[in-house]
Amino acid sequence: MGYGRLTPKQTEILRPLVTGQEVHDLGAGDLSLSDTLLDLGATRVVALDKSLPRKAGPRIQLVEGYFHDYRENLQVAFVSWPCNWQDMGLVRLVRGSPVVVYLGKNTEGTMCGGRDFFDALRVREILAYEPDPHNTMIVYGPRGVLRQPRGEEVAAMRVERIWCYEEAER
Repeated sequence: MGYGRLTPKQTEILRPLVTGQEVHDLGAGDLSLSDTLLDLGATRVVALDKSLPRKAGPRIQLVEGYFHDYRENLQVAFVSWPCNWQDMGLVRLVRGSPVVVYLGKNTEGTMCGGRDFFDALRVREILAYEPDPHNTMIVYGPRGVLRQPRGEEVAAMRVERIWCYEEAER
């Protein structure tokens, strides 16, 4: 399994979350995961990225631009391999979404999402946590109280050193 691919277990977790929903694919890139979201039952995907392919299927709405300019309401935010620098536009979008699905990796010298991104998510309940050495998936639900970070979040927030996957997931 490679960069940005879901494991069978992650697919099983994701399917009921997106079925019948409009999903915003934040940082959609080549749209491969947008297509996957549709295959899993999303009614429509809004693909937002600063650079997108010129064509997409009829159920994918392309929005070429930056997170800080986007002002629509999100029901399900899907964020795969987010940038590892501060992007307050992305932070604002995930704060405003009732459900956030994160897919990425912050171990073995790879960084996805910065401290501000994970700080915004640490006040949410974790509905599902499915670690994988290539792509960890975390599903965030309602806001609650500030909680201790889990493995993937620890590796993202404590950047004073490089974390190995096994160490972060202990």
